[in-house]
Amino acid sequence: QGDTADLLDHVVPQSFDLVICHGVLEHVDNPTEALSAVATVLRPGGHVSVVVAGRMAAVAARALAGDFAMAQTLLGATSEGWDLRTLGPRRFSLDEIQGLLAANGFVPVATNGLRVFADLVPSAIVDGEPGARDALFALERLVRTSQEFTAVSAGLQSIARLDLSSAPPDPGGKSAAL
Repeated sequence: QGDTADLLDHVVPQSFDLVICHGVLEHVDNPTEALSAVATVLRPGGHVSVVVAGRMAAVAARALAGDFAMAQTLLGATSEGWDLRTLGPRRFSLDEIQGLLAANGFVPVATNGLRVFADLVPSAIVDGEPGARDALFALERLVRTSQEFTAVSAGLQSIARLDLSSAPPDPGGKSAAL
């Protein structure tokens, strides 16, 4: 665990093969700077797993709750212009998170929708109906890689690899040709 703003004060550049960045980009002041710091601590070819809140699911949830004004506000918002103080944690579209990763030298490997239906199904059904929890889990597993469902999921997971051609140079000046 750590803060991306001072990550390089605590971690040596190019020292990790994998960085888990789940539930982070929604809260930082600058997601681009956070992913840049992640890219710096990854070895060339290393991977990052990013999980962020999906904006379209928040729009649907607000509309279903009758808060049409907030649904419209969220629909018109972008991750770049997001105001953490008035809108709460930042929410992303699939295109935004993939663009953010690409801008920081990452190549997408896999994208998954998380909690496509789980946040919409009443707990009375999941907890009260025999086999409902397992059936919901099975359904979530089926739709998690579907682009159509990923776009409206409550959580977006992107796994990406640091592109070897855009990896930061070795700060120690050591290099090897393979």
